[in-house]
Amino acid sequence: MSSARYLYERQLQADRARERQNESCQHILRQHTQGQIQANHERNVDYRRRHQAVSQRQKEQERLDDIRRKEAEREAMMERKAIREAAEAQAEREASRKLAEDRKRQRIISESTELRDLER
Repeated sequence: MSSARYLYERQLQADRARERQNESCQHILRQHTQGQIQANHERNVDYRRRHQAVSQRQKEQERLDDIRRKEAEREAMMERKAIREAAEAQAEREASRKLAEDRKRQRIISESTELRDLER
């Protein structure tokens, strides 16, 4: 019986040792799992921060591009306006010159007619 008692005690000790080993493994596994969860969380936070930074830079770049585009459009409009005004001024000068030439021609014709009339 003593032998059976000894075997029983040994079995009980082995079971307790296995239980302690299981608890130790479970504790290690929980720590590892918590570490993985924390690492994943930190990666996600870091990813979100980087994504926000990239998104912010893209928005800022789009805003600057929009400002540059509007400025270029404004400059082109001002250039077209200056060209149009220069063309109008040139047309006015040309019309003025032609008018002056016509008046001069009329004056010459008038003087010519007066001279012929006087000669008769």
